Amino acid sequence: MILQQWAWYKDMPNLPGGYFVAREVGNAWNRTVVDGMNYRNSLEMAVLEINRELRRKQQEFGFIDAGGNSIKSMDLPVVNKPWEGVKPYVK
Repeated sequence: MILQQWAWYKDMPNLPGGYFVAREVGNAWNRTVVDGMNYRNSLEMAVLEINRELRRKQQEFGFIDAGGNSIKSMDLPVVNKPWEGVKPYVK
């Protein structure tokens, strides 16, 4: 059963600036737990920082212009059939 499920597994796409999401969620946690900051304010601060970095990376890689208008789209893979590299176990 695990091998059958594994055939359909697809990792999340790595987006330009995507690393920043985990970093800022961790920072929000630390601001709340360690520094005693209000959790809502901390999360709102994280959202602003994440959006700023994602926009900066989208501009850097040519997906949007300085005004935020789309230049090109990022084609993300779509999984609509199982991966053929996994052979199910058969008794």
